Amino acid sequence: MHITVSTKLFRITDRDYSYVVRLAGKLVKFMPWEDPDYPLLDVIIRKHKKKSLNHIEKRLIKEESVRPLHGHESIDNPIYYDGTLGLILPKKRIVAKMLGKSVHEAVKDGFDELFRELDIYKGAHFEEDSEYFDHRTIRKTD
Repeated sequence: MHITVSTKLFRITDRDYSYVVRLAGKLVKFMPWEDPDYPLLDVIIRKHKKKSLNHIEKRLIKEESVRPLHGHESIDNPIYYDGTLGLILPKKRIVAKMLGKSVHEAVKDGFDELFRELDIYKGAHFEEDSEYFDHRTIRKTD
């Protein structure tokens, strides 16, 4: 598996990088392909300093159709990390978003979502990995 780790506004530590590589190794175990070099994983992590969003939240309360910004209402730490994980597979690219108070927490959140998306992908594209082992039991509408 080819892994590309990009960071914005900080440098990733060796400990966090080895954590990303270890979780990526778990992804390879779930892959049905013989070639371990095929899947490509892009990891992008950004560091943010939370700014006051009171003016935005007051405006959004008036407009009930618009929800508050993603992540800002759930992170109570002034510094947080977010990003995306992109796994390039045949027929589809799986993208998972991550958010956390630390790099470790954000990466764990992103890989948890990526594993869920990969289970859905395998069930949809590979019959042997489907939830329904005997496809004759599935109703067919004509």
